[in-house]
Amino acid sequence: MRLKLAVGAGAVLVLLLVLVIVLLPGDQENRPAASLTVPTAGELPDEQAPTSMTITPTFILPGAPTSSDPAPTSPSTTPSSSSGEPPPPARQAPPAPAATVSGRINFYGARNNDPPGSRAIAYTNVMHGQAGGTGTFDDPITFAAGTDRYQPGTRIYVPDLKRYFILEDLCPQCSGTTINVWTGSATDSGSVDCQRSLSRNGAWAYEVGPPAGRAVVAGDLYQNGRCFRA
Repeated sequence: MRLKLAVGAGAVLVLLLVLVIVLLPGDQENRPAASLTVPTAGELPDEQAPTSMTITPTFILPGAPTSSDPAPTSPSTTPSSSSGEPPPPARQAPPAPAATVSGRINFYGARNNDPPGSRAIAYTNVMHGQAGGTGTFDDPITFAAGTDRYQPGTRIYVPDLKRYFILEDLCPQCSGTTINVWTGSATDSGSVDCQRSLSRNGAWAYEVGPPAGRAVVAGDLYQNGRCFRA
């Protein structure tokens, strides 16, 4: 009994071995050979070729500004024009005060001029060419003086007469701060009376080289029969 079972089992094993030998080669021929080819980066679908990354180390010195910090700016001394306002004007030094002197003032006009009845003056190239003027800063009235103190063209202002005067004539008998002031071109006797009324025994105060802007009553000291009252 055991012998029959052993023979039967051996037959079955032989049969299975035959089937394996017959079937195994045919199955391997139908199978595709395994490929060991690795696709390149350009053949990968929907993928980009890998890129290399180079990292450069950054060295920062102590106290140096980083890229995130704003660059320092130097203060500007130029005024900004964004406001649209002009810069304030530079301050100008005030004019030097005029020298105030004290001296005797006499008066003369065309009636007692030399030659009489004329408007002749000694320095005809100063401003007017002959005695005249209105008493303003731009058009001062003629006055005469000696040669020891003032030069032709010297300008003065007499506060009590409220007029500017300019040296255009010579007074030979005058010296120092004594001067003669022109009263006008009138030749009537009223002009002489006016000169007497304006005269003083004492001295007058007047400014030498005055600035513009002083109070002025323009015109001759004697005009139209009327005399200025100091």
